[in-house]
Amino acid sequence: DAQDMRIIRFGDNMNNVAVTDGDKVEAEIRLGYHVDNAPIAKLVPYVEAVTEAEIDALIAEYEKLYDFAADCKYSFRCSVAGKCRFRIADGLCKQSRLQCRN
Repeated sequence: DAQDMRIIRFGDNMNNVAVTDGDKVEAEIRLGYHVDNAPIAKLVPYVEAVTEAEIDALIAEYEKLYDFAADCKYSFRCSVAGKCRFRIADGLCKQSRLQCRN
């Protein structure tokens, strides 16, 4: 539900400045959502704390919930970039103290 949605941009040092990032302030006015910002340094410790076991568990959970093409499954499990995506996702959940899993 959009009313419970939280939106945040990491690494945005020009918060609430109308001339940056495609006129964010105008977009916020038109769409009705405020986008908070946070320094990327606040997220880094949470991402670094995610273990390989947590990444593997998150990938396994996604594989149960969703149908993936074979090359996507390989990419998630075997590539550094694929695992990095899951590490960041889990770090975001920990940082925001959200319940991100079922």
